[in-house]
Amino acid sequence: MSDLANLEALEATSSRLEKEKIVARLDDVELEIAMYALDPYKTYGVKRVAILKEDPVDVPLEQRMVAFECLMYGLQTRQLSGTAASEAIRTFLSWQPANYMKWFRRAILKDLDCGVGAKTFERVLPGLIPTFSIQLAENLKGPPMFPTWVDYKLDGIRAVAVVRRSVAVLHSRTGKEIPTVPHINAALENAGLRDFVLDGELLGSSFSNTQSVVSATVNSERSELTYNVFDAIPLAEWDARKSETDYNNRRKLAGEVIRSIGSPYIVMVDGQYVLNVTEYDAFQKKALDAGYEGIMVKDLGAPYQFKRTKHVRKVKPYETWDGTIVGWELGDPNGKWRHGFGAFKVVFQEGGEVTSVGGGFTDELRKEIYKNPDRYVGTTIEVKGQEMTEHGAVRFPVFVRFRDDK
Repeated sequence: MSDLANLEALEATSSRLEKEKIVARLDDVELEIAMYALDPYKTYGVKRVAILKEDPVDVPLEQRMVAFECLMYGLQTRQLSGTAASEAIRTFLSWQPANYMKWFRRAILKDLDCGVGAKTFERVLPGLIPTFSIQLAENLKGPPMFPTWVDYKLDGIRAVAVVRRSVAVLHSRTGKEIPTVPHINAALENAGLRDFVLDGELLGSSFSNTQSVVSATVNSERSELTYNVFDAIPLAEWDARKSETDYNNRRKLAGEVIRSIGSPYIVMVDGQYVLNVTEYDAFQKKALDAGYEGIMVKDLGAPYQFKRTKHVRKVKPYETWDGTIVGWELGDPNGKWRHGFGAFKVVFQEGGEVTSVGGGFTDELRKEIYKNPDRYVGTTIEVKGQEMTEHGAVRFPVFVRFRDDK
């Protein structure tokens, strides 16, 4: 019988290399528990699970795991929800030994809480846990092929809403559940439609406002965030991760769903068909004059792609890149910040050159960063600049913002 010792060892060590070694030797039971916790496509609609006093029942391991699998299937398909889910979880956990209760509970909450995530598993056991994939845009330079669809590029946070059996779960672009916008969930669940998937962006009064709501630790009951939808995917195609419905018909589906929802918090992103470069330039000018950061150009005949694709392209007056902060440096020895924060060292692509990003920071932000600059290492930063060199460095980089959503 598995004693889950390897999972306990993962929790006990802080060494990344040691954690990878432990992941490589997880037994079948430990792997199954980890997969339930880390698979981004499996959600259970459970926010809290009480810690119970153990009252274990001596049953064969196979029987214990079959019961676990049945419980998780019921939660995932929403055959168990609300009070029924709480009672089923309590009953199941009540007869588990302490170590099993602990890790089953974490799997149900989708948080192993041991410093190991899907990226670690992908490095050690590639392909075991699926990567959450959504359609991402490429950059467009020059006019597109006509006719085409264009709409506004929003400065929000990406969110995919999966509604299954009238239960809505919002996912970030990396697959993490977004539980802090209950007014959006409620509107989706009251649509009168059981199964659908929407793709769009959550948008508040500013990007910082949107980010603070989405990353909050408690539900934002008073949030005024809106969900701005630009795509819809039939649930069967989402589950198969293979689409056959073209964008023209997916947009019609999105419109039908939004009309059925009838909520001021869930709206369609404005856009139009353009037939020539004159109409295209006019729409782009209107977007920039209205304060949007650019426009999106979409191939009407293309199915939804679960990857970055040329069928959806973004157009901005300047280019931006997301990079990983790998270090920092003091300011110019002859300048104002010689004894303070000067720049982050950023890598924008694997194996690429390190770019020093020192522009775009306010004095207040520099002071805040200098209190503990090391805590930013490993996080994602958005930078705008003139171009990226063939070696992966950005020319004339300027800080835009931190991207906690990535």
